[in-house]
Amino acid sequence: MPIRKGKPGGRLLWNDDARGVTAWWHWDKQLGKGIIEEVWDTDHIVERNKALLASEFEREHMESPDLKYLGSVPFPILMDWVQKGKLGPDFMTVKDQKWIKQKLNDPQYKKLRATSKRV
Repeated sequence: MPIRKGKPGGRLLWNDDARGVTAWWHWDKQLGKGIIEEVWDTDHIVERNKALLASEFEREHMESPDLKYLGSVPFPILMDWVQKGKLGPDFMTVKDQKWIKQKLNDPQYKKLRATSKRV
């Protein structure tokens, strides 16, 4: 599930397989300027959430009653939520808890969750 803004191409600037991100530089003729584009591969996050969802019953008996692991959200999505003012820039400060819960419970975002229960 690579998250892309536009089509990657041009000159490869750098690649970080551990984080799943590649940066490209290309010239935009319409804008008349160079563009640096990051392409994120989030497949590993989605696959981990799927594996954790499959083992949900076992995890329920091992986790603290006060703290539950809900899943992982890829960095580009977190950045979008920060830009929309729903999360703080530290990614830990929730500014709109109702909106975040709606997103995590939305069937479109189910791949971000490692639990079948509603948030």
